[in-house]
Amino acid sequence: SCVNSSDIDANGSTVGGVAGRSAASMSHCYNYGNVAGNNYTGGVVGDISSKAIVNHCSNHGTVTGKSKAYTGGVAGDVSTGATLDSCANYGAVFGTGTNSGYVGGVTGGGTSSITLSRLVNHAPVTVSGGASTDYVAGIAGACGGTITDSYNYGAVSNTSYGTAGIAGYGVGKAYRCVNLGNVATTYTGTSKYGNAGGIWGHNGVQIYDCVNYGDVHGFASYIGGIAGDLNTYVRMDSCINYGNVFSNASSSHLAVGGVTGVCRGSMTRCLNTGNVSTVGHGTGGITGLVQSGTVDRCANLGDVVSTGQFPTSGNKNGMVGGIVGYTVSGAAFHDCYNMGDLSGPLNMGGLIGRAAATASSADIPLENCFTFGRLTVTGEGDPAIDALVMQRYEAKKSKNFAEADRIRDELKAQGIEVTDIPNGAKWKKI
Repeated sequence: SCVNSSDIDANGSTVGGVAGRSAASMSHCYNYGNVAGNNYTGGVVGDISSKAIVNHCSNHGTVTGKSKAYTGGVAGDVSTGATLDSCANYGAVFGTGTNSGYVGGVTGGGTSSITLSRLVNHAPVTVSGGASTDYVAGIAGACGGTITDSYNYGAVSNTSYGTAGIAGYGVGKAYRCVNLGNVATTYTGTSKYGNAGGIWGHNGVQIYDCVNYGDVHGFASYIGGIAGDLNTYVRMDSCINYGNVFSNASSSHLAVGGVTGVCRGSMTRCLNTGNVSTVGHGTGGITGLVQSGTVDRCANLGDVVSTGQFPTSGNKNGMVGGIVGYTVSGAAFHDCYNMGDLSGPLNMGGLIGRAAATASSADIPLENCFTFGRLTVTGEGDPAIDALVMQRYEAKKSKNFAEADRIRDELKAQGIEVTDIPNGAKWKKI
C-alpha cells in the first residue's frame, strides 16, 4: 500500500515509481509521478523478479523508456515465473531510444513462462526510435506465458515490427482478451514483414475467444485484424475482428487479412467484419496467405480491396480472395463463407485469389464453402504497362526525375494516365 507522487528521471536501469525491483510481492501500490529510465522502466516497478507477484497496482503518470528495452505503464520487465495481476495503467507510455523495444501499456513483458491476468491499459503507447524498436503492444510488449481477461483501450504506434493491441511477440497464449485501440506501425522493411495484429503481432501458441475493435494499419506484410503471423502449430479459435485492416506495403508480397496476415497453423470459428485494403496481392477477408494451415468454420463479412499497383514487383498472383488471398502448400478450407464485396485489378476469387500446391500436396481441400460477394475488376492487367510504371517509380525513388518524366510522357502517348499513391502508383487508360 505505497504511493509515489514525485517525478523520477534516471539514466540507469531498473527504474520504477514505487520500486526498482520487486523480489517478493507488491500489492495496492500506486504511482502518480512521471517516470523515465533507460532500461527496465515501469510506472510502479522496473522489474518483477522470478516467481514474484505484483497485483492491484496502478500507474497514473507518463512512463518513458529513453534508451533500451522493457518499458511498461505498471512494470518494465516480468521475469520467468512471475505474475502480474489486476493492474491498470492510465499514463501515456513512450519508447524514444533507437533500441526501445519490448514496450507495453501495462508491461514490457517477458519471453518465458509469465502470468498476466486481468490487466487494463487506458493510455496511448507510442514508440518512435526507428526500425529496431520491435515488439510493442497495448498490454505487453512480449509474452512467453499467458494473458487472460485483459483489455486495451489505448492507441498503439510503433516504428518497427511486432506491434499489437494485446501482445507484440512471444510463444504465449491469449484467452478472452479485447483490444479497442487502433494499432499502427510504419515499419517498411522485409526481414520481419511487419507482423501487426489487433491482438497478437508475431508468434503466439493459442489465441482463444479474443476480440479486436481497433483498426490495424501497416506499411509492410503480415498484417491481420487479430494476428499478424499465425505460426506453425499455433491455434486460433472463436476470435472476431471488427476493425478495418490496411497495408501500404512496398515489399515483394503482402499477406494481409481480416483475421490474420498469414496462417501456418489452424483457425477455427473466426469472423471478420472489417474492411481489408492493400496496394498489392495476397489480400484476404480471413487471411492473406495460408501455408500448411487449416481454416475451418470461418466467415468474412467485410469488403476486400486491392489497388493492385504494386511498386516493386510485377507479381499480382492471388490478388484478392473472400477467404484467402493465396495459398502455398498444405492448405485446407472447411465450412467457410464470404459475404463481402471484392475489388482488384485481376486474379480474384470469391473464396481464394490463387490456389497453389506442390507435388507432395497436389490437392487443396475446399469443402462446403460458398461466397455471395460481388467481384469488381478494376485493372487492365498489362505486363508491359506495369513494367513501365514500376520503372518510373524506381526512377523517382532514386531522384532521377528526368527519367521519371520521360516514362510518364511515354505512357501518356500510349493513352495511359499514372497517378502517384503512397509507396507506389496506379494507372488507367484515358
